[in-house]
Amino acid sequence: MSALARSARKSKRRFAGALEGFALLDAEIALGSGDLSGLRSARVVRAFPGLLGDLERMSVAGALLRLCRELVPEHVADPELFDELLGMFEALELPDVVPSSLYVAFAIRLLALTGLAPLLGACGACGKRPAAGRAAEFDAQRGCLVCQACGGAGQKLRGVVRERLLLAMQGDVVAVAQAGWQADEQQEARRLLEHFTAHRLQRAPRA
Repeated sequence: MSALARSARKSKRRFAGALEGFALLDAEIALGSGDLSGLRSARVVRAFPGLLGDLERMSVAGALLRLCRELVPEHVADPELFDELLGMFEALELPDVVPSSLYVAFAIRLLALTGLAPLLGACGACGKRPAAGRAAEFDAQRGCLVCQACGGAGQKLRGVVRERLLLAMQGDVVAVAQAGWQADEQQEARRLLEHFTAHRLQRAPRA
């Protein structure tokens, strides 16, 4: 939800640095009659200095929060998703987690939590499962694998990428982010995620 912090610059007591991004807050909000509520007060419960000190980590956190806002209806509480977002902040503070790899792992976890995950375990037409470690073909518009016998699809997805995405969907986000992704593997996964998400949200793919 969105809230307007009126006179925020004039009141150090009410907000006390709590309007910086990427922090866990205890906030008092006055619900408005329209789309915008009022932020009466806020205090920082937990900060993430390791995240705030790195531009790449901040960029990934911002992109994942934007994706979350696109996927989740406003004013709908989701405690499980909230805990996952907090875990994402914690993971971005780990020195051995590559931010770009965490983006891939957490983005598909978000899709799974919101019931929008692509079908990567079997062909969406006939149900045939690709052999472990084998490449498959993915159709972003249909949101599933399509085997050669059913006509194939536009994007080839190597086996290691598909298996890592499946693990991330099940919740092994940090382990997948630490898996030692190659640049071309990350690019393949991000292309799948972006084209699939753009189709589901009915917007143009982002660069």
